[in-house]
Amino acid sequence: MDKVEQQYYQQQQALIDDIQKGIALNRDLLVLRELLLSYKYNGMTQNIMRDCLNQLRAMEDENTILDLLDFVEGFCSLDWKIYP
Repeated sequence: MDKVEQQYYQQQQALIDDIQKGIALNRDLLVLRELLLSYKYNGMTQNIMRDCLNQLRAMEDENTILDLLDFVEGFCSLDWKIYP
């Protein structure tokens, strides 16, 4: 694995860990959305973010994960979309 691939992997794992911690701490959905935005601003693509959230569906609160996926996919109001 080259250095760039390793960075992407670490970023993905960090997002998964952060979402798991947020759910465990009963963070508000909008707080978790802000977390997703921070990863977007740090270069995470929509596809990678979607893949990370889909990995969490079986392990975490599926309803929360599906709500977060709605923000990523754009199944929400325009003001709440994470990606155009």
